[in-house]
Amino acid sequence: YSDVAIHVNVSITSFFRVVWETVDAINKVDALKMHFPHTPTECFSAAEAFTSLSYKSAITNCVSVIDGYNPEIKCPTRSKVGNVRAFFSGHKQKNCVNVQAAVDAYCRFQFIGVAGPGNMRDREAIKRCGLLDLVESLPGNYVAILDCAYAVKTHSVPLFFGVDKLTPWCDNFNFYGSQLRIRSEMAFTLASTAS
Repeated sequence: YSDVAIHVNVSITSFFRVVWETVDAINKVDALKMHFPHTPTECFSAAEAFTSLSYKSAITNCVSVIDGYNPEIKCPTRSKVGNVRAFFSGHKQKNCVNVQAAVDAYCRFQFIGVAGPGNMRDREAIKRCGLLDLVESLPGNYVAILDCAYAVKTHSVPLFFGVDKLTPWCDNFNFYGSQLRIRSEMAFTLASTAS
């Protein structure tokens, strides 16, 4: 930020004021707001978009793909949080938070929420941030596809893992489901490299 402030000859304070004014202006644009599908019409439209990405239109009822992301953070001090160790993810080997997101077929975020510290598992995080409630309130037979870190629910369909993924039907589903689920990885990549 300081290089931009110096380049355009403004104070750092003015730079941040303009940044937040810009963020506020963007947040007021309805077309850019995140929206998780709720109605049958919204779900039909979202499913159509995913169907167009699915090889031979194999999956026709997916309205969202969900994944967790662990952005690195500066660990908060003990005076700010009770359990500093909770922010260290042994799996990721960094201090981070658990962010849960739902993404549409166009790599746009439908929902994003910080669920908790980095050591929180995705299976718990999706409940904590309220995303599971949104998914489980989908109408009809519409679903969200998730990776195998999540639990199977009525409208939450994770990919198969372990010995299950070796059976032909499960392997086929994983192939088709992964074609859609990659959208969440693409959205996170686009968001983290947008600068």
